[in-house]
Amino acid sequence: MERIANVTPTFNPELVCHALGPRVQRYLTECAGNHSRAVQQYSRYAEICSELWLPIGHTEVLLRRAMQTALVRAWGDDWFEQIGFCSALTDRHQDQLAEAIGRAGGNLTSDAVSAALGFGFWRLLLARTYDRSMWTPHLRHAFPGYRGARAALYERVNALNDDRNIIGHHGRLKRSPAVTNADIIFVVSCISTDATAWVRDSMKIQPES
Repeated sequence: MERIANVTPTFNPELVCHALGPRVQRYLTECAGNHSRAVQQYSRYAEICSELWLPIGHTEVLLRRAMQTALVRAWGDDWFEQIGFCSALTDRHQDQLAEAIGRAGGNLTSDAVSAALGFGFWRLLLARTYDRSMWTPHLRHAFPGYRGARAALYERVNALNDDRNIIGHHGRLKRSPAVTNADIIFVVSCISTDATAWVRDSMKIQPES
């Protein structure tokens, strides 16, 4: 992480560290117990996470829309109620779908149910479990810019889902933000060339080449 210049804070850094609790302990260790610098490091890391949140969000929406479109082509606008789709789901996925339908309330449209399903649901539809039932006949068409194996795409999407969850729970990322952005560009490029340019423009951290 980049070095941060010493500044005079308008708050008591030691009390802030106490309020943050275990979250800041790693930064205190890295800063040799200097509370002021630890808070600065923590704040800078939070800024980096916020800079990743926007392109990850764009990717989630684009991925969800592309996969939803493929499901509509396969089973119609009420794909979420079709036996062919539902019977292929694992118990866990069936539960998640039922919860999403409940959240959609009386608005049982494809868009409403799709939006109520989390990134994790769509990510797992790309897992090996659904290789024959979903990927080969249907979901591969959601990624016109991709000609590789399902597993390689799943690994990228799965990593982005992990990053999203870590950031959402204010955790510590396990990899470089530049690598995260590289995966974002890869996944979006499999969906849409124009969307790739748009997502790249939203990035404040240069993707790893």
